[in-house]
Amino acid sequence: MRRMTCSWSLLFFLLTTTPGETADWPHWRGPGRNDISSETSGWDGESWLRGPLWDVNVGEGSSSAVVIGNHVYLTGWSKNRDTIFCLDSETGKELWRQSYESPRYGRFAIGDQKLYSGACSTPDLDSETGLLFTLGVDGDLNAWDTGNKGRLSWSLNVYDRYKAERRPEVAERKKTQ
Repeated sequence: MRRMTCSWSLLFFLLTTTPGETADWPHWRGPGRNDISSETSGWDGESWLRGPLWDVNVGEGSSSAVVIGNHVYLTGWSKNRDTIFCLDSETGKELWRQSYESPRYGRFAIGDQKLYSGACSTPDLDSETGLLFTLGVDGDLNAWDTGNKGRLSWSLNVYDRYKAERRPEVAERKKTQ
């Protein structure tokens, strides 16, 4: 399957929810991390009951949106930058954005280029601290202060910090099993 922009994932999410009725979707795969929503999908057996509320293109990537209250947090990649967006869930209006330099593929991307490009890790929000955590394709782990328009609280590169190396090729792993 070819890569697609983050807007398609968000569009699907918006087709299946309505403001005021939605529960938080605070993590990758939802509140129970199992892809199960307690909400109705809007499918009546023949057609969708409602259309998209709004649409936004945030660039390349394959991460999911995170929804907390009336905020939607998502990431995308464009022009050698990862960007974190905070949008109003009812209108799609951008509330803030932050970005940093990032390659389209990680430093150890060998053969992965046909599977993904750009931002691919879903953000995660710590509701106690208000920090939104993102992980870029090249190992950039960042904490963004959602209460302060996404100001960067701290960052580190996991490849550099922990001297991580390229993962073994599948053939190499099978030999050792």
